[in-house]
Amino acid sequence: MKTTGLENKLITALKIGSYSGNEGAFCKYIEKIIPKDFSIKKHVVSKGRYNITASRGNSNVWIVCHTDTVPGDVPIRITKDKIFGRGAIDNKGNIISAIEATRLIGDINFLFTVGEEVDFAGARASKDLVNGVAIVMEPTNFKIRTSQCGVISFNIVSKGVRAHSSLDVGIKNHAMNKMMKTLNELLKQKWHRLNIGPIEGGVAANIISKEIRASLSVRPKSVDEFKTIMSYLSAIKEVKIDIINALKPKTKSIAIKGAIEDPVAFFSELAFFERGVVFGVGDINLAHTDTEHILRRDLELAPSKISDLVASLSK
Repeated sequence: MKTTGLENKLITALKIGSYSGNEGAFCKYIEKIIPKDFSIKKHVVSKGRYNITASRGNSNVWIVCHTDTVPGDVPIRITKDKIFGRGAIDNKGNIISAIEATRLIGDINFLFTVGEEVDFAGARASKDLVNGVAIVMEPTNFKIRTSQCGVISFNIVSKGVRAHSSLDVGIKNHAMNKMMKTLNELLKQKWHRLNIGPIEGGVAANIISKEIRASLSVRPKSVDEFKTIMSYLSAIKEVKIDIINALKPKTKSIAIKGAIEDPVAFFSELAFFERGVVFGVGDINLAHTDTEHILRRDLELAPSKISDLVASLSK
């Protein structure tokens, strides 16, 4: 099937694995396709990992793109109207589109970050480099969003004793039962977008496990909900709660014509920048799924859409 030059760049990007912690090869590809008239710098985040800044001229606008993807393979496939692959919209389609947009834009800055899907290590390390307005590239169906939900991610560790399953060790010593009790109580709270991720530690059906672990996240819509959740978690004593991320919702940080002020349900690197918007190609409902894909027509439209947004923020 015939593909365009822009599509070929995306397909090449999709072939380069870049799940969190393994972004190096893809970062090298980004350095390769950025136009030669940009000043490019690497910013070490941790051993073997780095962010990239690329600047041309003197602009107050920064396009911010995370380079990592979630794990899980999505076979690359091209149909009449779609391109499938892990990162097609989150976030390689946006990266390729933004770089392509430099053909239409004059002065502009880029920040390419690592670790967004796990701990935001890249954004945390380089947030002070962005000294203007940030366009945080994420799939929003080309809608300009100025607010977002917060995120609280945490691990639960439940400890007990290892024993034969025929014995009654009591709730205090039964790690799995304590875990299930805690999870059930959390579900009753009706917090916004509470998600229970992996639960680990079981050994066998006839063994009472000594330790059970679970990873969870919740996305508070308001600062009040954020405070309520943090207070609730801090009061839990029966199991151990380890907070991984606790980042407040971001309310409207900039006024721009046509923007939607209602917060997006997901969390993005917008939280780390004083002024900015979330914007990009693709539907968030397809991100992280087994059928992640980008519409080919949207990919071709994206550079001009990004160029228009940069122009409006440069005024």
